Amino acid sequence: MKKFILASLMLFISFGAAFAEGTQLSPDAEKKCSDVTRTMANELRLNEMGYIKLKALNRELYAATEEILLTSKSEEQQEKLQALAAKYETELVSFLSPSQLQAYKSYAARVSSSSKFVAIVTQ
Repeated sequence: MKKFILASLMLFISFGAAFAEGTQLSPDAEKKCSDVTRTMANELRLNEMGYIKLKALNRELYAATEEILLTSKSEEQQEKLQALAAKYETELVSFLSPSQLQAYKSYAARVSSSSKFVAIVTQ
């Protein structure tokens, strides 16, 4: 019975991760998203569940950034991108442990302001 419950839980988690990653990204954005997620996961020492959450959050960020860049007027883009970056950071911090939060602050400080997470998509 325990094995059945554990197997069901693992199946549910894997389908949930697949569903969360249902957002379509351009091939270039998908590669950048994967690279950033992998780097951040290593820097923050995330476990598998943390990696899955980060990957879904990064995919949302990249998809929203692409949408803003394609649909917004240039004068609105900066404001929307800043709001998106603030939302991203709030959601990211919500699932980090205290030690991971410190690692994130260190990582974010090393990233220059010209290549912060939202700006990475535009480059």
